[in-house]
Amino acid sequence: MKNKYTIFLLILLSFALLLFCVSCNDANAESNDEEKTELKTERTEKETEHVHTFGEWVTIKYPSCTADGTAERECEECGECEQKNLSKTEHSLAQTVISPTCTAEGYTLYECKCGYSKTEDPVPKIPHSLTSTLTLPTCTSQGYTDYKCKYCDYQKRDGFVDPLPHELVSVTTPPTCTSEGYTDHECKNCDYESRDSYVDMLPHDLSAEIVHPTFLKDGQAIYTCECSYVETVTLSYSDIFGGAYVENATVLANGIDVSRWNHSTDSNGNYLPLDWSAIKAAGIDFVIIKGGSTKTGVEPTFEMDYEGARAAGLEIGVYFYTYSGSTEAARADAELLLEALEGKYFEYPIYFDLEDPSIESLDKDLLMDMCIEFAIALQENGYYAALYTNHNWLTNILDRESVVSTFDVWYARYPDTTEYIWDEEKYGKHLGMWQYTDKGQFDGIDAFFDLNFAYRDYRSIMEKWQLNGFKNKL
Repeated sequence: MKNKYTIFLLILLSFALLLFCVSCNDANAESNDEEKTELKTERTEKETEHVHTFGEWVTIKYPSCTADGTAERECEECGECEQKNLSKTEHSLAQTVISPTCTAEGYTLYECKCGYSKTEDPVPKIPHSLTSTLTLPTCTSQGYTDYKCKYCDYQKRDGFVDPLPHELVSVTTPPTCTSEGYTDHECKNCDYESRDSYVDMLPHDLSAEIVHPTFLKDGQAIYTCECSYVETVTLSYSDIFGGAYVENATVLANGIDVSRWNHSTDSNGNYLPLDWSAIKAAGIDFVIIKGGSTKTGVEPTFEMDYEGARAAGLEIGVYFYTYSGSTEAARADAELLLEALEGKYFEYPIYFDLEDPSIESLDKDLLMDMCIEFAIALQENGYYAALYTNHNWLTNILDRESVVSTFDVWYARYPDTTEYIWDEEKYGKHLGMWQYTDKGQFDGIDAFFDLNFAYRDYRSIMEKWQLNGFKNKL
């Protein structure tokens, strides 16, 4: 309780002291204001009475190019000072000439130490000082010129030149029977390549091995190529021989047929050679030589005529005159003739000559069988067997329909005129060969010859099917 009274008294004392201090300050303030008023009044009175006498201006702060200066003067009597402002000075400029470059203009630079600067007198940029590098064109890119400035990063490219044509080396691959032909082109200077000028594949270069057909059985044509291509074709006789009749009525060749009776003899009875050169010069293309007969065997002039005709360039066929009356005899005729044909080749058929009166009374079927037997014997040995007969035999003695459907026919029929033109109304369709006269003659040869027209291209048949010795000939 005692402590509480003590604190209360201290608070009252502090408040009293504060009031006293405030009162003192107010009194001092009033006293000071009065003194100032008196001094001011006194000074005004003195100034009204005093005229200053100032001395020279004295610079107390020199002006610069960035700030004003100050000058001051003092009254000599009262010592009062007066000040005035001194204006900034001009910049003290240092001049630097900046030369133009290829990237910037030139100019004159004026700089003050204070940091102020300005530029004047601009000068245009100078051209770039260029060095050039030429790149020549190739077959894969353009040519051009590169320009680069010596003093800056400026560069440009112009003067473009079109690419050069490719410098090609060409290699031609010819066609084969398994691939096209073509030409490859490669550039010497780059990787460019092309292929053009295509050529179709060639047909196979076939060689044929012929197993010849006969009337009794089929044969085969086995075609092979170096490329390993193999083709086997079954052949019937009709594939080789298309029938007695020919569609083409054009005479393809002129020929004769000969035997011993066309030769003259010497004093000893020896047969003399024919003048084959004269016969060839007369326009004769082929000769059918008598190879022999059933009664006399091989014709005594056969070898002589074969050698002479071959030397003169004539094409050759053979006929065999038969007297046979059986199929066995007909085969014997063929075997006799085959011995004479050995080692030779013939462009025209090998004919079975069926015309002798001594056998014309034989049965038609037997005669047909004889013809077939003779032909088969020849066919088995690779010969083209055909039939020679005349108009009477073909019309009255033989079975015409069977004959013309089976054999190629050499037909003997002499017209009543010297205009030797096939008369289709009388003769019917053209047969393979026509013996049209037995009165042919040649200068310097004292003999008559049978003359013939061929309507079929026999040599092509023999070559294609490797008949009549042409397998060895090829």
